[in-house]
Amino acid sequence: MQLTYVLMRGFSLARNVFGTSLRQYITTQRNINRNSFQYRQSYRFCTCNMASKSTAENGTKVERNEETVESSDSFRTDTIGNVEVLEKKVVELQEQLSTVEDKYKRALAENENLRARMIRQVEEAKLFGVQSLCKDLLEIADILQLAADSVSPDILKSGQDELKDLHNGVLMTRSQLLKIFTHHGLTPLNPEGEKFDPNFHEAVFEVDDKQKTPGTVAVVQKIGYVLHQRCLRAAQVGVVKAR
Repeated sequence: MQLTYVLMRGFSLARNVFGTSLRQYITTQRNINRNSFQYRQSYRFCTCNMASKSTAENGTKVERNEETVESSDSFRTDTIGNVEVLEKKVVELQEQLSTVEDKYKRALAENENLRARMIRQVEEAKLFGVQSLCKDLLEIADILQLAADSVSPDILKSGQDELKDLHNGVLMTRSQLLKIFTHHGLTPLNPEGEKFDPNFHEAVFEVDDKQKTPGTVAVVQKIGYVLHQRCLRAAQVGVVKAR
């Protein structure tokens, strides 16, 4: 009787313990399964979100890359167009610069020629400023020479002092006038015996003289004058006739 009671009590206690442990085990397994399911669901949701986000980001990147490519192509096209415009502008500016340089060089050359011409004219004005005055005085020199030559040596030897003084005065006046001419660059030209030069000589007549070379000056009828190597008055001469 007591043994039966003990067995039943033990069995009841074992059932209680075992039942409690079993229930706890089942509950624990259920919790684990529930947590595992929730974890899998969360993982799937996160994975889907990450995949969606990655897809969105990739799409955005693709769109950005396409926009970048389009922008690069547009920038390249605009740059090429701008370069062509600038090249044309450079060519136009180079042509304008070449034209301006050519005009500048021409103007500079003309200015230099004008300056040289003005200097030459000033120098010539200094040299030949007395040309007209000297030309007018040449007639006076000729008259003085004719007056001196009009008195023969025989008359001078006759002993008339007044005539000698007058003759000497004429010669001195002509000599002083010639000094003034020389001071201003005017020199007499007496080409007797020289070859005839039409630039400095004026042929008035011909002379038939076999002892002289044809084409040379045989007689000087009127002396000429040269002002600074420029013929102011040609000498009037007689030229030896050609044979």
